[in-house]
Amino acid sequence: MLHNMKGQFAEHLLGAGFVSSRNPKDPESNINSDNEKIIKAVICAGLYPKVAKIRLNLGKKRKMVKVYTKTDGLVAVHPKSVNVEQTDFHY
Repeated sequence: MLHNMKGQFAEHLLGAGFVSSRNPKDPESNINSDNEKIIKAVICAGLYPKVAKIRLNLGKKRKMVKVYTKTDGLVAVHPKSVNVEQTDFHY
């Protein structure tokens, strides 16, 4: 399934003129694959508008984060999320 998705994505990139090959493994198509800033920007753009701003809240008892979205303001992290106890975000 993932292989098919890579192929479909490569087709879309080719159609949009971003790459010159249908082959997702073509070195020419992967010239920026080691550029972390570009990868983060592409992922963020793909997630938009479902992007949140994280603010650190240094409470008296423990360090917490507050999560905000543009449309909803302050939002809660789901209690079953792997990020519910996370206090250190590097992105």
